[in-house]
Amino acid sequence: EEYKRKRQGIAGNEWNDQSSGADGWGDMTEGSDSWGNENSGKHMIEVDEFDGPEWNECEAHYIHDDIAMIYSSSERAKQEFPEFHHNLRSAICIARFVQEPLAEYAGLWTTMGSTGNFGDDVLSLRLHPLQNEVNRAQLLKSLEQKMVEVVNNVGVDINLALEKEHMRGLIQFVAGLGPRKSAALVTAISQSLGGVVYSRKQLEDIKVLGSSTLTNCISFLRVRKRGRLENREDVNPFDDTRIHTECYSKHHWARQICANALDVDPEEYKQIVASIREDTKEALKIMLQNDPYWKPEKSYPELKDKLEELDLIEFAAELDRQGYGNRLLQLEAVKDEIRFPYRDPREPLSRPSEEELFEWITGESDATLRPGILVTSKVSGHSKGGLRTFIEGMSKGIFGFIPRDYLLDERFEDEDLSVGFPKDILKPAVVCEVHKDKFEVQLSIRPCDI
Repeated sequence: EEYKRKRQGIAGNEWNDQSSGADGWGDMTEGSDSWGNENSGKHMIEVDEFDGPEWNECEAHYIHDDIAMIYSSSERAKQEFPEFHHNLRSAICIARFVQEPLAEYAGLWTTMGSTGNFGDDVLSLRLHPLQNEVNRAQLLKSLEQKMVEVVNNVGVDINLALEKEHMRGLIQFVAGLGPRKSAALVTAISQSLGGVVYSRKQLEDIKVLGSSTLTNCISFLRVRKRGRLENREDVNPFDDTRIHTECYSKHHWARQICANALDVDPEEYKQIVASIREDTKEALKIMLQNDPYWKPEKSYPELKDKLEELDLIEFAAELDRQGYGNRLLQLEAVKDEIRFPYRDPREPLSRPSEEELFEWITGESDATLRPGILVTSKVSGHSKGGLRTFIEGMSKGIFGFIPRDYLLDERFEDEDLSVGFPKDILKPAVVCEVHKDKFEVQLSIRPCDI
């Protein structure tokens, strides 16, 4: 209320007189069915009229709310926000989803479903029109395997997952862990390390995981220089890469690659890594100027940085002579990871296509709504060009239209369509066209079409 009174051009009493509803927010949005009022939104004032801190412009995106709807009524949401309305829980889930979608998918496995199994909630997602034809247990197992694959491709910021409880579900999908070992790891870090991991070596020292498990998972647990570690100088830059500790802790191959590229002493490896990445950054700028669509996956042209000048074939041959086996592919992977540490393979957030937006809002897809399908239409209005209708059994967001030429096999001559087709009459119809950009379906009720 104080905020409203500070708005220029509107007195507090005038605003309250225009408002409706017990909470005083009834008139603040146009067509908001959750607030129960319909209005033009004429009292919404431009931001620059507010006498307060400067506001920056921001973009508004449509976000699919399927996970949010599941979360809002889940036991996890009730435990996190017991006093919040389910709409507010949904909003929180959507905000989290935009920041890290994987965490919200992983969260579907953190509580037990109605059947007594963890992960049952994920089966409520509409992933494929034929998913109900697949055995539920088999489908759940396949989805778990895909989650493991994706989570390990992206990596898990272990300290962020410890700091944000809703992100801890990611840890169980790290290679070699699972629900039981991930829970034990979180408990051990809280008890032994005070809830913060300063290096991957600490994960070895607390000895909560066996050597084989640690070997499998260590590369996918990121220790990033952020949060409580932001100002620490002892954070190992290799701990925030996919490079295995074998290559920089047990052996110093990653250090040697960086040092050889700059022809310096490998002992000062932190400064060396920073210099190498700065060199790669400049080389990348030049590459993108020449080829804006270049990606690291391309084998040609090669990025012309200091690392590219290294003879890794000879380095691998030397390691082979020392009894370490053929390490060429591993060394190439180390080089790429030094260049682009934990490069995220996912596409950035983008606006949905017309097809996606249509399906999100209406729940209808090409499988359920397409030309040739028979539907039941209900006349809602009349115009000179034809009939406006609703489609029974489908979303209220889809509007039907029957052109005058599609009413009868012969043209309907009466100017007043309400004579032959009164409001609320039900008519069987066939879908002729689907205009997803307008959320409109063109129908025909001609006997010859039906």
